[in-house]
Amino acid sequence: MTITETSVPEGWSSKAKSYTCVNYAGTTVASSTNSAAVTIPASAMVTGARITCTAVNDSPPTLTVSKTVSSNPLKIGATGQFYNIVVVVTNGPTTAPTTITDILPTGITTSGAVTGPASLSGCAASAGQNSIAGVSTQCTLASGLANGTYTIKVPIAVGAAANSGTNSASVTNPVSSCLAATPCIATVDATVNLPTVTLSKKSIGGIGAFGFTVSGNLYSTTTGETISTQISGTAVPGTVTYTSNLNADTTVAEATVPASWVPTVLVAPTAMARAIT
Repeated sequence: MTITETSVPEGWSSKAKSYTCVNYAGTTVASSTNSAAVTIPASAMVTGARITCTAVNDSPPTLTVSKTVSSNPLKIGATGQFYNIVVVVTNGPTTAPTTITDILPTGITTSGAVTGPASLSGCAASAGQNSIAGVSTQCTLASGLANGTYTIKVPIAVGAAANSGTNSASVTNPVSSCLAATPCIATVDATVNLPTVTLSKKSIGGIGAFGFTVSGNLYSTTTGETISTQISGTAVPGTVTYTSNLNADTTVAEATVPASWVPTVLVAPTAMARAIT
């Protein structure tokens, strides 16, 4: 008789660590190791035989991954900025290499070599890369990782083309699994210090409601507002902050004014972040 383990939980090995079959007297009549099956010999299958077989499976190593950023918002042109990718191993050691994948956001590249524990290899070794992988290699942690925390530092340069620092990293291992609550991908949300424009309104010789439109290469979803003055000669600040792309004009137009007033158009200089009155 042959007994075969036909299914296992996701991530577990399809082979049992061990099988042991014993008869009623406690004598082992069949066994196997690192196998999906065990065969009880015909000689053990005698009249009245009562045989119990026990299969033992070890849970696979479990990985969790998280990601952090050195500062938020990230600063264009600043030095010393980085992402950290943190891989935690439980039920170790791992029995196969773990691959880490991370494609950097638009306008963000490595500013130097990716560093980490001695078990890390194949990662980007120089500045100017848009991925943590090497030129022709994958960024991997070696097999045999014991239980513990492994931190990978990705130094970054944030260029003028960057408009978001939000970034994800993932890990894969053919014989390890990730916890359902913490899957094999981690994302950190970060912004880039893009130019912003705010408005204020001062009316002289009268008061009223003044409507503005704001246009250009904006990331803001709001494209205008109304500011009502209360006292002649006293400025009233607007309530909206408009975020623009770098190196792009932002046009502010006074679209509606009280009766007999004359509307004006203002243009914020390229890449300027300031309040317009």
